[in-house]
Parts: sequence; structure tokens; C-alpha cells
Amino acid sequence: MMERLRDRRDDTAALLEQAAEIREAHGASEARVWRRLERSVRVPSGSRRWMFIGLLAPAAVALLLHVRTPSPAPQAPIARAPALQVPGVGSLRPGVGARIRTERAAGDGLVFLDEGELTAEIVPRPAGKPLIVVTPQLRVVVVGTRFRVAAAGGRTEVSVEEGRVRVEAGSAVVLLAPGERVSSDDPRLQPAPPVVDALAEENALFARARAAEHDGDAAHAFELYTEHGRRFPTGVLAPERAAALAHGHLAEQRCAQASAQLVILAALNADDPRLPELRTALRRCEAK
Repeated sequence: MMERLRDRRDDTAALLEQAAEIREAHGASEARVWRRLERSVRVPSGSRRWMFIGLLAPAAVALLLHVRTPSPAPQAPIARAPALQVPGVGSLRPGVGARIRTERAAGDGLVFLDEGELTAEIVPRPAGKPLIVVTPQLRVVVVGTRFRVAAAGGRTEVSVEEGRVRVEAGSAVVLLAPGERVSSDDPRLQPAPPVVDALAEENALFARARAAEHDGDAAHAFELYTEHGRRFPTGVLAPERAAALAHGHLAEQRCAQASAQLVILAALNADDPRLPELRTALRRCEAK
């Protein structure tokens, strides 16, 4: 019995070797290798046939696995740009294809990132002499940190890994702590709306009302003075507006409206020198 087992093992090994030789020599497919194996050995009949097939099967299975399992394709190495060691600044690692320029100005380190990605590890900088990364949209002011800047498609994004970074866009400023990021389209970095000179607007509106009054267009003058009262109820020229309206109402014998403007004038400035004269005129208006 043990002899038969040893014979089967030896036969199996021989068949495996023969299958590999056939495949290497002829580049055969699985089916062709199987047929060649059958032709190369004498297959017994009867019950011994199944014993032989049992020996032949492992060789065929092993060959099938070998044929069907493709060799892994070699992977191309990932392209990485070398880090730039800048004395007194630190390590700058541009992404592949990034366009950067460096220079110094007034003691500051300047890095211009026109496009692409830049990861940096900056050594602590002297007080008042930060590293500044400039992109088409933002200025990134650094005093010592690890951060990343990416500029592409008209947009810049800044993220901080360690330390703090100040991001500027015109007069807008955002401070970033570790783990934070900001992009150039963030509302905090959008330009502030222009400051409206309220006094200039008030003066312009009052001047238009005065001009209409001097031109004898009382109706238009009243409209402009009323608009002034609505927009600038306590403006710098509010006492002048109240006095002008009081004069206008008295001229048209509108005593109640004139009285209301005198109350406003007194509330704005109880010591206004025009009040005595206007009050006398009001009493005459009311006596008629």
C-alpha cells in the first residue's frame, strides 16, 4: 500500500514537470496542454483509469492556475518634486508643475506661487520679518509653521498643519490655526463695500433743497427737505432743515406744520438763535 502511494506521488510530480515543459515549449492553452498530457502517457483502462485521472488532475489544475493568473504589471513610481531648502526660511516642496519664484525684499522672504501647489515647513522667523507667499489672489504671511498653498483656476486655498498663518486679500484678513483652511472665494476675504461718506451725501441733498428754494420752486424744495428729514433725521444739518421748513410753512400760513418744525428745532438745539424770531412769527400766524 505504501509503495503505491509513493508511486502516485512520484507520478504526480512528473506530470507537473511535464505540463510545465509543454506550456513553455509550445505556448499552449489549458485545453491543448491537457490533450498533450493525455497523448504523452498511456491511460490505463478500467478502474485504474480513474486512478490515473486522479494523478493527472492536480497537474492540470496547477497549470490552469498558472496560466490564468497574470503577472502584476510594474507600477510607475509616483513623481515627486524635490524639496527646496532655502537658508533662513525652511523647506519648500512645490507640487509637480508648480510655478514659483523666490526673492527677498525689506528683510521679508517672498515666494511667488503663480500656479500649482506648495507645501512648506518654515523655521521660526525673526520678529517683523515674516515669510510671505503671494498668489494671484492672496497673500499668506507666515512666521514659522507647516502649511500648504494651492493656486489653480483663479482660486487659492490655504491650509495649516502647525502654527498660525495670516491670510490677506486687500484689507481683508483671516487668521488660520492648525487644522483650519480658507480659500480666496471665502466671504471673509471678499473686498469690503466702499465706505459711503454720509456727511457728503447729506450736504449734497441739503444743497439741492436750498437751490430749489432760491429758485422759487417751493414745492420741490419741500420735497427735498422732507427727504433730508427721512434720511438724516439727526444729521449735522438737521437744525438748518427744521428752520428752513418752519420758514416755508409760515410763509404759506401753515401754522401747525411750522409749530411742529419748531418743536424739532428746539429738540435738536434748545439754544438755537433762530428760535425766538420763529416763535414770534408763529404767534402772528396763529393770531390771524
